[in-house]
Amino acid sequence: MDMLERRIRDAVATLLSRGAKALERTASDLEQAASELRSAQRRSSEAERVWAEPRQEPDTMIRSAPLRAVPDSPSDERGPTAERPVPPVRPVQPRVDAAVGGGPQAPDLGADVEPDGLRELATGTVSEIRSQLADLSPSQLRSLRQIETENRNRVTLLTAIDRALDADQ
Repeated sequence: MDMLERRIRDAVATLLSRGAKALERTASDLEQAASELRSAQRRSSEAERVWAEPRQEPDTMIRSAPLRAVPDSPSDERGPTAERPVPPVRPVQPRVDAAVGGGPQAPDLGADVEPDGLRELATGTVSEIRSQLADLSPSQLRSLRQIETENRNRVTLLTAIDRALDADQ
């Protein structure tokens, strides 16, 4: 019986030691969780304290008028409105062939064109001019291109005129 008793005692001791180790691990986990909970509660109470404090305004307030990009109403004017600047009209330079006199005279491309109407059209925005390109004849397109090249030389508009000329041919 001695031997059996010894085996039982060893088995119980083994079970107790395993249980003790499990209990130690569980206690360690519980202690760590409690520590995390305490630190979270401290952070929470500190945040509540900070938000609960009355807000202090600075001693000096900087005040300025609110910025508005668009007037609220048509009567909300800020003075005289600025008109779109009209680009200076440069005189048309004579063609090189005519100045040299050695070659045949180049045909006047804008002979059937109303130059004042095209010059007025050329003072508009690119989108305004592009919307009217389809209504112009090839000679008017060439004259408009020449006016644009001499004055504002807007690449976007020159490209649109060239496309319209290519479409007519």
